[in-house]
Amino acid sequence: MSGSGISYPLKLFFARTARMQSMDSIEQHPDESISLADGRVFLFLGARLNTPAGELDADRMTVEYDRGNNDEVLVFKSDGNRTIMRVRLAMTLSTPSPAISASASWSSYVEEIPEQQKRQRLLAIYDHFTKRSFPV
Repeated sequence: MSGSGISYPLKLFFARTARMQSMDSIEQHPDESISLADGRVFLFLGARLNTPAGELDADRMTVEYDRGNNDEVLVFKSDGNRTIMRVRLAMTLSTPSPAISASASWSSYVEEIPEQQKRQRLLAIYDHFTKRSFPV
């Protein structure tokens, strides 16, 4: 999964539920949280990511910065190495012609984080969690 420009539609499931439910339809409490100087971080264990190569176990980490923005990432093992990818929300608007009404649909996908420094910082934050599934 390394290389540039990799993006997968996100079919993320939480393994701890009795039946598989998508990330968007489940409210889950974090397994662990920590405070940073500039925000809070929440770790959710037991996520699954469906990729063309197969299903992968992952941890989901949400970083809520005090300035109002968030980083939503997945950490998982790929080819024996820890990999971190960003979760993105996409919105599609559909309007008929003539535009009387519009409908919107939402989907999620994962993409590589292009900035090496940002990846390293997010992995360093992830390493502060004691319950993480993928230690160094």
